[in-house]
Amino acid sequence: MNQTGVPVEMIGGGDVLRFGNVTAQVLWPAPSRDESAPSRNNDSIVLLVRYGEKSLLLTGDIERQGETAVLREGINLQCDIVKVAHHGSKTSSIEAFISATHPSLAIVSVGRTSMFGHPNQDVVERWRASGAEVMTTGQRGTISVVTDGRELKVSTFVR
Repeated sequence: MNQTGVPVEMIGGGDVLRFGNVTAQVLWPAPSRDESAPSRNNDSIVLLVRYGEKSLLLTGDIERQGETAVLREGINLQCDIVKVAHHGSKTSSIEAFISATHPSLAIVSVGRTSMFGHPNQDVVERWRASGAEVMTTGQRGTISVVTDGRELKVSTFVR
């Protein structure tokens, strides 16, 4: 439990969370039981969420090192939609990771303007070159994804 009395559950690579017919496979980071360990970008939880025939990859703020570690696990990362790592920073979205995921849609969570220059234009172009449509929350507002396990419906706050 934390200081507010909320139970804390530590999860890590290899864990599988189930919500009815939805599974969320924890790909990264390696399991740890140290609640006081520092949390860096490459310690972000990476989840491969599956429902029926559809899958989404949620990458948190991992960077090259995290992407490389996930690739080394040898898990099939192909997915329909990916939440692009680290706001589309130039420190993420390596070519091998993009090729392994091969989504039809890459979503970048970022503000309309970013003092860090996110998303990096080279990163956006790498995702587009892979065949993915790229949407950013800075341009489209909230991006919602709904699936019945067979089809995906994507809607945006700003058209």
